[in-house]
Amino acid sequence: MKSAFKSGFGLLKDNPSDIEYIRGCYRLYKGDDIPLGDDICRDVDVDGLFGYANRCLTPVGELMLYDRFRQMKRSRRLTEDESDISLMMQDEGFRSKVEAALGAVNDKKGVSVSSLLNMSVGVGTWHKFSWLIPLLECAALVLIIAFLPPAAAIYFSIAALILNASLHYINKSYVEIYIRPLIQLSKIRQAAVRLSEIDSHNELKDVRNSARNLTKLSGKLRIFSLNGILESDLMSIFYVLVELVKIVCCVEPVTTYFILRKMEDVSRDSRTLFEYVGGWDALYSIASFRSWMDSCGFAWSSPTFVPQQKILKAEDIYHPLIKDCVPNSIQIGKSVIITGSNMSGKSSFLRMLAVNIVSSYAMNMSFSAGLSLSECRLHSVLTVSDSLDEGKSYYMSEVMRIKSIIDRCADSKDSYTNFVFIDEIFKGTNTVERISIADAVIRYLSSLENTVAVVSTHDIELAQEFEDSLDTYHFSETVDSEQIRFSYTLLPGVVYTRNAISLLRLCGYPDSILQKAEENATGFSMIRK
Repeated sequence: MKSAFKSGFGLLKDNPSDIEYIRGCYRLYKGDDIPLGDDICRDVDVDGLFGYANRCLTPVGELMLYDRFRQMKRSRRLTEDESDISLMMQDEGFRSKVEAALGAVNDKKGVSVSSLLNMSVGVGTWHKFSWLIPLLECAALVLIIAFLPPAAAIYFSIAALILNASLHYINKSYVEIYIRPLIQLSKIRQAAVRLSEIDSHNELKDVRNSARNLTKLSGKLRIFSLNGILESDLMSIFYVLVELVKIVCCVEPVTTYFILRKMEDVSRDSRTLFEYVGGWDALYSIASFRSWMDSCGFAWSSPTFVPQQKILKAEDIYHPLIKDCVPNSIQIGKSVIITGSNMSGKSSFLRMLAVNIVSSYAMNMSFSAGLSLSECRLHSVLTVSDSLDEGKSYYMSEVMRIKSIIDRCADSKDSYTNFVFIDEIFKGTNTVERISIADAVIRYLSSLENTVAVVSTHDIELAQEFEDSLDTYHFSETVDSEQIRFSYTLLPGVVYTRNAISLLRLCGYPDSILQKAEENATGFSMIRK
């Protein structure tokens, strides 16, 4: 087991992340109140970034790593985290101990995260009296034997056995729902104990108390886990005898009741160990991912967070999910307008900035030679679609999302900077109204003290309105008779070229269409002037 873990460190993950399962478990873990909402996650492809970076050994760790990507919070123990990550990267002996400890929880079939998160109290009323049943039956049987014929004792014993058997097998459903996850907790407790022995940074009082409490619980749980041992060894006769004893004495219903009445304490202790073990696995994943990045020669750096400033300064920043992505550098201190033609790189550039903000918070990593940024909130409108079910057009969906961002930015009172990324602002409506509304929205967002908007647009006229007040950049291309070549390099100022008609020419459109399109474009330009 240990050698398998060691061979996987610093390498690509063998099996892809089951993101649907992880996302579903995360809903159970956190509910719907998540700082990085589903719209932003789709915009930035947070799930794709998580799958790219995930090197966790356990399903518990995957959940805690995913939590880092969705929470947009810097770790409260960042220095200690970085120390543990560095130690795992540099000290093979220490890393092996972490791998060995996590090995108890790496079986996804043996540890169901959804079951652990679904633990709750739900015993039947009859459970409260289950411990009395065998006592009353024994007392009744003694009286029957003393005062009634032997046949009565036999009939009573059969009736009692049927009653107890019914309760025993009714209780099986409670075992599957409530007890089976508790049996899995023993693996998490084991991992937590082993990790605490090598942990020199965390406050371990709560962890050790929770492990001690669950150790007491494990004795009672052996009654239920015994079934699997007997079945696996094919000891059928012994199994029948054990089941008979359990039925006669109502062992499982009684034990179920005494365990579940303390479920609130058990849930608290399990959550403590769950987060502790998962937190270690998340750090292990980051260490493994960084080692892989280094071995591949991919650039990364730890971001510098600058308090009390509106800033995003990036040197040779790139998008990790875009193959052969061209690095760019930029310094943002106020709102930005980015122009450029189709396929020139505007949308990818916005996603690149956003994904690096997410990775900076989640893993204390940026995909760049250097990144300095404010403590920030992330807002985006990069991917918009209409909704037939809700009767929303593309434009209405965009209007509602931007309005939501305006409200959140206007109402924010903290010292965080609101970085707002909007791609092709209001492209769902006509040119005149698009430019008019976009101009007003950009001016409003830029006027807010703690907000920086980074907006891309095809509308050169819109960008020209802000050349003197905001920072403007563009992406350009070169066109020849055979193809359009994009540099994907960010340049200062507003671009004054268009390539839409050139694309038609390269695709073989008839000359009459191309000529008319050129005439129309010239005419529209003269009207606007």
